Amino acid sequence: MKPEPIWFRPPPPPSRPPAAPARAAVPPVEVIVDGQRVSAPGGSTILDACRARGIDIPTVCFLPTLTPVNVCRVCVVEVTGSRALVPACSRRVEPGMTIQTESERVRVSRRMVLELLARLRARRPLGSDQDELALLKDLGQVMRDASICGLGQTASSAVESAIFRLAITGSRS
Repeated sequence: MKPEPIWFRPPPPPSRPPAAPARAAVPPVEVIVDGQRVSAPGGSTILDACRARGIDIPTVCFLPTLTPVNVCRVCVVEVTGSRALVPACSRRVEPGMTIQTESERVRVSRRMVLELLARLRARRPLGSDQDELALLKDLGQVMRDASICGLGQTASSAVESAIFRLAITGSRS
């Protein structure tokens, strides 16, 4: 005797696609950036909070659709209470945080990182303003190359303005 086949009926297709579970509402976080009170959504980065307020922080390796990689160190900022400079592209805002985006320490660090990037490309020592101008032009090319890939638009414009200041006015700041 043959056993009877067992027929399974598939469940009916869903009437709508499944929804993601609801996230708990994260309250906004109050931080101080360059002496100004800034309200940022909880869980956002320092870079997000600054850009929402119109404060420009240069970036090279940051792309909004990718996870921050923290390799360029151009976006560093100074956070009160932190021993080291922190990357703004990945550090989350915390209540009461005090952030300096243009302190002397931050500017020196950014300049050093950009010089190191440029020296990798230029492979020549700095001596005169003309050497520095040539180095900045090489760095500008590196930044434009990065911009073609969707990276570094902010840093590219910062380098171009530095080239302008050095070439036209002779001032480095």
